[in-house]
Amino acid sequence: MSTVFAQTSHWVFFTDNGLNTAEQLHNPTEYLSADALARRAELGIPLSVNDLPVLAEYKAAISQRGFSIKSSSRWLNAVVVDATAPQLQALRQLPFVAGTRKTA
Repeated sequence: MSTVFAQTSHWVFFTDNGLNTAEQLHNPTEYLSADALARRAELGIPLSVNDLPVLAEYKAAISQRGFSIKSSSRWLNAVVVDATAPQLQALRQLPFVAGTRKTA
């Protein structure tokens, strides 16, 4: 008897934004547009780790395991993938994955 697992969309949250977070925050033009930086300056909004993009190495590691990344959020430091329950369990074992949650 075979068991079929349905794929559902899940957020995959990452533990961090990489080792050089402080250095990245000192180079905002690498990940934010000039207009975005001007708006932040005008409104007095400081840069934070939530402004950093999802680490490319984490996205690549997820893709290399056969997942197609449907969406990405720098604010959540996460990506959305379709996965079965066993696949999610395997993702949760990765050292850079903080957890998963089903999308709404």
